[in-house]
Amino acid sequence: MNARQMAAMAEATRLTRQGRLVEATALIQQTLADPAATRRPPDAPPARKQTGGTPGREPDPRPALRAGGGTQLGQVRPGWLPRRRGLPSRGASGLRRMRRPASQVVTPPPGRFEAFSYANAAGTRGYRLYVPASGAGAALPLVVMLHGGTQDAASFAAATSMNDLAEREKFLVAYPEQARSANPGRYWNWFAPGHDPGG
Repeated sequence: MNARQMAAMAEATRLTRQGRLVEATALIQQTLADPAATRRPPDAPPARKQTGGTPGREPDPRPALRAGGGTQLGQVRPGWLPRRRGLPSRGASGLRRMRRPASQVVTPPPGRFEAFSYANAAGTRGYRLYVPASGAGAALPLVVMLHGGTQDAASFAAATSMNDLAEREKFLVAYPEQARSANPGRYWNWFAPGHDPGG
């Protein structure tokens, strides 16, 4: 990246911080699209156009921006957008407020999602079990879902939609929960050698 490109990127950052995103985007696009910018070595003079004029004479510089019309980095490039002095009024036809889509109501599957605990010599762990409505009382396969760090069984079940799949395909889903006493971040300690029965 040459000095002109670095200056343009610094200016684009300043414009972005001021909320002038259209100008910043136009400046970045123009800087990256300028073929001379990619072929010139850093700090080299701008490429000269063959105008048929006096040899060695550079063409007249492009016109500067009018006062208050934007930011100048040496010369105005075609395609740069003039600076707006202010935002249009709320009633302006060109300004439309972004609307969030209406949140959809999530209906939980009709089965049972209950909390249990299991205790043995290693300690006690809570878990949630999803039993599909269509499979109550039947022998069903079991899928065990281990949540990630900082998660719990309920949020993991909601994020994965595994209970919906279990309802459609008729299987049980168990979601064991790691205790904070076993790992403050609620990560499963698979990486600890003492927790690997086969190691």
